[in-house]
Amino acid sequence: FAGGMAMVNGISAFFFLEESNHNRNTDIFKYNPVRPLIRAYNTVPMRSLYLKWFLFCMAFVVVQTIFALFAQKAFGYDSFQTGILFTIIGVVIAINQTLLLNKFCVKRFTNHQLELVMLGLVIIGLLLSASQNLIAFFVSLPFIGTSQAVYRVVVANDAIQKADPKMKGEVMGIIAS
Repeated sequence: FAGGMAMVNGISAFFFLEESNHNRNTDIFKYNPVRPLIRAYNTVPMRSLYLKWFLFCMAFVVVQTIFALFAQKAFGYDSFQTGILFTIIGVVIAINQTLLLNKFCVKRFTNHQLELVMLGLVIIGLLLSASQNLIAFFVSLPFIGTSQAVYRVVVANDAIQKADPKMKGEVMGIIAS
């Protein structure tokens, strides 16, 4: 059912939405999935951004991979309770991206300042969560959720600002993957 809904959504978007990227590359399309990665590596101004994003994502991949095992071993949580913890993190992310980001973060801080603050928050959050203290673990959840929500937007914004206008879609694809 979900696949069918996604297909209907994609077809509707194709027919009813206007193209918003007027600076797009209209050259003949030859698809080679390795080429964008090579171009990304060769784009020196973007290289550090890609590396920071890769390391940040890898940290969260590792956390999400072992989170359930850690919660079970450290606190005796089962799959339902672990799901509740992931839900709490998801709610914190949603609140941050819908309320806190526009009304507080973007107005008071630069992208660079936000990046540093969010990296600090994720370090504090991960250290608190690894302490095996239940109170520290629950205190860490907003730190982890906030840093994940805001850092993702900051990196995407930074990437778009640094990208060549004809390569913005490719850059966002690399950031998203």
